[in-house]
Amino acid sequence: ASSGAIMLDKWLAIQLVPTVNINVLQPLVEIFLHSFSYPFFLVKGDYQKLVDFVEKEAAEVLNRGVTEFQLTEKEAVHNLLFILGFNAFGGFSIFFP
Repeated sequence: ASSGAIMLDKWLAIQLVPTVNINVLQPLVEIFLHSFSYPFFLVKGDYQKLVDFVEKEAAEVLNRGVTEFQLTEKEAVHNLLFILGFNAFGGFSIFFP
């Protein structure tokens, strides 16, 4: 419970690093940040803990995703984590300040 936000931040970092602009010599940014996707194994254990938490605590919402939107349960879990993660990131780090 105390490290859930950190787990989500690590997962989001893997998603966002290829799009981040840093003020370094441009060819280096393209070569080292934007040229390849980052490996999922870096955050796989933490992400699985988040998946387990969402499956346990958001069963009603997941059921709604399956019945009303014809998603598989796995798709509903991943979509919910994505929405929760990006909304929290955008809300608290960009819009809230």
